[in-house]
Amino acid sequence: MSVHPVNDRFKVLVTKNEYGFGEDNVGTETGVVAEVPDVLIYLSFHSFAFEDSFMDGDKLKKVQEYYNQFLGKRVYWEALQDRGRTLKEADGEYVYLQMTDLLAYADKVDEEATAVNQVGQAGSFNLS
Repeated sequence: MSVHPVNDRFKVLVTKNEYGFGEDNVGTETGVVAEVPDVLIYLSFHSFAFEDSFMDGDKLKKVQEYYNQFLGKRVYWEALQDRGRTLKEADGEYVYLQMTDLLAYADKVDEEATAVNQVGQAGSFNLS
């Protein structure tokens, strides 16, 4: 691998399957964590605020140790979180997923849970 995740991002290998995950123009909500950054300098959330209580080096090390457990596991995230975060590399397609966007993980890589499509034609969530 020559492209690596930085800050608080997982590098997640997008896997294609019979349900269409990973196909062009289709949202991706699952993949296998291929790499976790060696160093965390912060942990961020979508509120655009940094959580100051995690800025201490020892606390960030514990956060990093926690997220390292997902290396090699199938993970799931909310629809559309892959948008603008996907890179096509020589050995596959990867999503650089924010660690705090993780919804769930599976004990086995070949777990058969699938995301339920709740995205409308215009790319927004259905409200009905």
